[in-house]
Amino acid sequence: MATLAIDQPQTPSATVKSKMRQAIEESTAALVAQLQSGKSEALTQYLTTMARFHSYSFGNQLLIARQSPDASRVAGFQKWLELKRYVRKGQKGIAILAPMIVKGSREPKNTDGTSESGPRLVGFKVVYVFDIRFTAFCGWAVGH
Repeated sequence: MATLAIDQPQTPSATVKSKMRQAIEESTAALVAQLQSGKSEALTQYLTTMARFHSYSFGNQLLIARQSPDASRVAGFQKWLELKRYVRKGQKGIAILAPMIVKGSREPKNTDGTSESGPRLVGFKVVYVFDIRFTAFCGWAVGH
């Protein structure tokens, strides 16, 4: 799985990050271009996607809309198993960005001798979600 680190320039993960950022920028530019040419269908489609996936970030909403415009419900592989559904063999996932949050801090102590131990964002990683149409009901509980 590719990882996107914030403070690591010129690494393979930085390449993945730039590709994801470019996909988001292209989606935004395509939407603006279609709106400027008087086509409101694209805006309607993006607004529908945003309504369906309101708990996702704007960037992830654009990524979902671009990769699978007719997606209705998405979840990760393990989440579908918890919901007693399995992802059918050969199905391709929808790539989105997930935050990587660490609990403790490895950074040096503050000037007053204390260190922050709360959760902090260290980067992003590419994860894959699957639309419900790529799943099937399994009828058995997870772990069996």
